[in-house]
Order: sequence, then structure tokens, then C-alpha cells
Amino acid sequence: MSKRENPVEAFRRVTASTMRAIARRPELQVTFTPDYSDLAGNAARLPAPARDLPPLEVAEVRGEADSLALRLRHHDSAKHLENMPRGAMSREIYNAVETARCDAIGSLRMAGVQSNLGAALEKRCRERGYSRVSAP
Repeated sequence: MSKRENPVEAFRRVTASTMRAIARRPELQVTFTPDYSDLAGNAARLPAPARDLPPLEVAEVRGEADSLALRLRHHDSAKHLENMPRGAMSREIYNAVETARCDAIGSLRMAGVQSNLGAALEKRCRERGYSRVSAP
């Protein structure tokens, strides 16, 4: 990092480089947006953390980045589509299990990735209101 490089820009650069390394895709294009994460071909979108880089937000963004990178590295689209169930709910479950499978591979191999994925999962659970769910 140069003396003049903005900390947010350094974070973006390092995060994108890490994604490319984990995914083993040097051509991966990574952009940061104010909204959500997404993956389309060799283009990844990540949510941008606040300018003061709060540690929790940094871990959450890194977790999203790690999850997308692990999907690129370990997911087989042809096999996935071949075994895709027909029902909408079945497809959602099937896709969630595939994401968990790819994340688990990375978690077992890299402790830092495991921590980041945990932060990203906790954020998704908060956003979906799972903490308000109670037994009948």
C-alpha cells in the first residue's frame, strides 16, 4: 500500500486479489456497490463497507467475497443443473445446500475464511429476521 492510498481503496484491492486467488480466476472482475453481493460469470459485486472500515463490516464483506470465490472454485454448473429438482422450494434448498458445500470446503482448508463466512452468515440471518423466529 502506498502512503497516499486510501484505506478503503486498499481494502477493495486486497479483497479483489484474495477473491481471484481463492477462486483461481485471475480474470475475475470485482466491483463494490452500495447494495448486495452477486456473481455473474467472471464478474462479482460486493457490498462496500463504510468509509471508516468497521471491523464487523469488513469481516462481513470478506465473508461474502470468500463465499463467491469458493463457489467459483468448487461449483460445477453442469452437474448442478443436471440434478436440479423441479419444485421452487426444492430448488431453493438445493441451491442453499450447494452454497453450504462450497463454503464448507473453504472453511475446512482456511481458518480466516471460516471466520469471515461466519460473519457473513450472521449478517444474512439478521437481515432476514431469523432472530425474531420463535417456536409455537
